[in-house]
Amino acid sequence: MYKQVLVPLDGSTLAEGVLPYVKQIAGKAKLSVKLQRVVEPTFEELKGLKERDPSRRPNQPSMQEALDYLDTPAKYLRGLGVHVTPAVSKGVPAVEIISEAEKDPETLVAMATHGRSGISRWLMGSVADKLLRYSDLPILLIHPKDGSPIAPEPQFRTVIVPLDGSILSEQVLPPRPRPRQGFIP
Repeated sequence: MYKQVLVPLDGSTLAEGVLPYVKQIAGKAKLSVKLQRVVEPTFEELKGLKERDPSRRPNQPSMQEALDYLDTPAKYLRGLGVHVTPAVSKGVPAVEIISEAEKDPETLVAMATHGRSGISRWLMGSVADKLLRYSDLPILLIHPKDGSPIAPEPQFRTVIVPLDGSILSEQVLPPRPRPRQGFIP
């Protein structure tokens, strides 16, 4: 069903919490993995100005630093023989992730949610929420717990499949056997 898993990472250990799940899914299904890091533009870049002082980039890595960061998660996934491709882009994270995933319709987006709620979610937004609202991409969301060690072999105990009663929403389910036609004794 899928050929590739796209894994957006923001540099946080919380975001990396999805990696054991990706390793398990990609390893068993023989899927390739694309690790994506999006570098948000600075104020000066958004205004079309040249950046005045590169040392004043608060919490934003350079494109090379972002690429270097992806080396560690790539090595982790390659340990199982998974084919991994790193990708770095500049822009708005949700827009860049959707753009990258839509290049191949057989892509599953797998990411961790930061679990923000209340005022922090309103102020900072949620990339996962934006992907859910503004795209029709297949998305696997994992909510890792802060400070908890990541299990080497995660167990899928519960999978939530939201359905709205439409035929479109039911396409995520495996096909049901069709009733036999004709005379049934």
